[in-house]
Amino acid sequence: MTTALLIVDMQNVFTSMTTTCLPKILHLATHFRANSLPIIFTQHGHSKAELTPPFRNQLVRKWGPSGSIATGSHDWELIPSIADFISSSSTKHDGSKTGENSPYPIIPKNTYDAFLIRTSLLCWRKRRWKEWLCAG
Repeated sequence: MTTALLIVDMQNVFTSMTTTCLPKILHLATHFRANSLPIIFTQHGHSKAELTPPFRNQLVRKWGPSGSIATGSHDWELIPSIADFISSSSTKHDGSKTGENSPYPIIPKNTYDAFLIRTSLLCWRKRRWKEWLCAG
């Protein structure tokens, strides 16, 4: 049975909240990479269309466009040590080479709950992953 590591929203906007967990997440991720186990990241953000009235996204309605994370902004970017971890590997968990800087999937999302992306996760789970370890 293979276990996948899901790392949720480790982005610049949340840096102040990661003092304790970031070293532990990097330790887990290093273990998963060393053992060729799958790692999946999520990244929260809102498109320009979502940040433009009328606001259809519930979070943008709640926090307003200035209180939301704009896709492509500094706040939206992954925390540097997480970005460095991702770019420091040239192979995916399955051993295939990647042509991009991201050897691991980064799933975009625009809601608090990363598990609302379960459709995508279930597709990956059907491949061979039986358990999920979540961090972030």
